[in-house]
Amino acid sequence: MKKYLILLFILPMLLIACTEEGGFPAMPPYIFFDYDTNTYVIDPDDYSLCDNPALKEDSIIGRIYAQNMFSSFRYGDVEQGQDELGDSLTRVFTCAVSLADKTADFDVPFTLTDRTGNTVTVPFHYRMARPITSYEVTMGAQYNPYVGFFFSFADQKVYSVNEMMALPDPVGFCFGYNINKREPQFVSPSELINQTILPDYKGSNICSFVSVPAIKGRAITEGEFAKMKNDALMMNLNPIEWGTYTTATVNANMAYMFKNEEDTFRGMIFVKSLESGVGGQVQLIIKMQEANPY
Repeated sequence: MKKYLILLFILPMLLIACTEEGGFPAMPPYIFFDYDTNTYVIDPDDYSLCDNPALKEDSIIGRIYAQNMFSSFRYGDVEQGQDELGDSLTRVFTCAVSLADKTADFDVPFTLTDRTGNTVTVPFHYRMARPITSYEVTMGAQYNPYVGFFFSFADQKVYSVNEMMALPDPVGFCFGYNINKREPQFVSPSELINQTILPDYKGSNICSFVSVPAIKGRAITEGEFAKMKNDALMMNLNPIEWGTYTTATVNANMAYMFKNEEDTFRGMIFVKSLESGVGGQVQLIIKMQEANPY
């Protein structure tokens, strides 16, 4: 979020400042895609969440900057010159991309040249959806003596508190009860002390979460969650609208997206049932990318 705001609001002011005598050295031209994302994952069986479902089209929206003003801008089948671009330092662009009948990954290159000859090319990536794996598990809060507390990404098993603490470097997420806030939570192993769930354990691996009640007005119910057969939905949740945190309050009949610290591995959770408290438990459907780095 901070990166997005800096680029969107601060960069134009820097470009203007650079034009004044004694300013900073000239900046190269710059292409920025909305929501700080340069990838869209195509679900060939469901176009309902793309920008124009009827035409099976996606829209790439962004902004271009050039301190030395624009000479040319090319993307897709469009080429704009100085007459179209004018003398401004920044412009918004929109590029419609057909997704119909696509069966392989492809890129849409954007090339911007300023009037001193500096050129930058930035691709927007489209890739086909990839397989996911699905699990149904029951997890227990920290003082539940019967049900495990930690779900491991490495082997997709649920471990008790003591079993998790014995693992050399656990990667996954925990279900616990925050005593101070009096709420059940999904928690990164790195946050267990801070969230008053375990008093003496802090993992090194970070997992983060965001609740996903609906996408473009379509509620993510258990039935909708069951239809998810690939990673398109989870991968198209951009980091600006769907910023993640190392904890999330758990609610029944709610979907959540989770990812690792590097954002190289994602999954989604649906909460089928919930019993709150330090001895509580939760029933989950977990779907995550089949290509698992762990």
